[in-house]
Amino acid sequence: HRQFVEDAARNRDGVNAGRVTREDLIMAMFPITSNFEGDFVMQLVVVDDDATMDEVASACAEHSINRRVAPRPGKILRVRRHSTGEVYPRSMRLKEIGLLPTEAVDVIFSDI
Repeated sequence: HRQFVEDAARNRDGVNAGRVTREDLIMAMFPITSNFEGDFVMQLVVVDDDATMDEVASACAEHSINRRVAPRPGKILRVRRHSTGEVYPRSMRLKEIGLLPTEAVDVIFSDI
């Protein structure tokens, strides 16, 4: 992981190009359980707690789409809380929704 972070720091533009900063090394990994629509397997997925719901959906999709779930072109992946059914805004950050570690989210196909 550290090598990946160092490579990313060397390749980015700006004042800190080539230097690894404290912020580069701090990425709060957060485990969630993905209950992906149409999948019979619930997956433990580790994502950055600063990820948007679109990024969370994408991370979950990597474990289900084209494996056990067929792609659905034209549909948008949305994240909702498994226990309440609340659908989160796509730009909301994972750390803002108050999930507990390993708590389940549903990833669903949506028209909006």
